[in-house]
Amino acid sequence: MKNGLFILALVGAGFLFFTVKFVKNVTGDSVDLEYAGTTNSEDAKYFEDGPSGYKIFNPAGLSIEMAKQIWNRSEFKREFMEFLPKFDMMKKYARLHISNGPFLDFLISKVSEAELKYQTGEINFDKAKSIIENL
Repeated sequence: MKNGLFILALVGAGFLFFTVKFVKNVTGDSVDLEYAGTTNSEDAKYFEDGPSGYKIFNPAGLSIEMAKQIWNRSEFKREFMEFLPKFDMMKKYARLHISNGPFLDFLISKVSEAELKYQTGEINFDKAKSIIENL
């Protein structure tokens, strides 16, 4: 009898684990999206393996304008924009996938600006998207 209850508890715990993982994947509350690569082979040198095992954008030594151009061509931007209007998730994604520096600060400030205006009703979703999309 004890073995039967133990097996039932294990099966129940396994079911709960897989159910939670499935719901998390369906709702998209994860910022660990797979990196799909860049569209430009010249840009690839600015994407490297990060300390946590996923790719990061490292625009060190580039002007913000040049970093914006590379960012706009990357798959990172497409993944980043999928989080809109979850501004907190956008910021987490940026911090995980962009090395510290002026471009990260610039991007976070643009997201924060759009977030504040969106939450106060000053702008709608489309305008917030435009602010962030058209850096």
